[in-house]
Amino acid sequence: MSATVPNSALALALILLQCDPPNCHRCRGALRFSGCCSVTAPADAGVREALAHFIRAFDDLDWEQFRLSFDDNATVFYPRAMPQRANGGAEFEKGFKAVFRQIRGSKTTAPYMDIQPKELRIQLLGEVAIATFHS
Repeated sequence: MSATVPNSALALALILLQCDPPNCHRCRGALRFSGCCSVTAPADAGVREALAHFIRAFDDLDWEQFRLSFDDNATVFYPRAMPQRANGGAEFEKGFKAVFRQIRGSKTTAPYMDIQPKELRIQLLGEVAIATFHS
């Protein structure tokens, strides 16, 4: 059984870039999930696919797939327990690994959460997309 994250616990704003294979920072030219390295119709289809991949990896606490969602130079703001900004891979990995341990607790099988995006809004700004929602 998966846990549902309380409304106040999860609000995400993701900035997704169109990638350029084989230099894609998300799939590194290998993952090739639909929409990662190409734009499909409708215009936000690739963003929706990347977001679904991110949420699936987070629900399952699949570290390797989750980590592919972030550039090594990403900046992360955590909504709760860690009020400081995390700059770069080493800092945000430390923070997210702690979050993963907390969510996993004593559970042994995925999914560990059931993130259901509410009021998803995708803003396309050239090659950048901003996806926001609450759960």
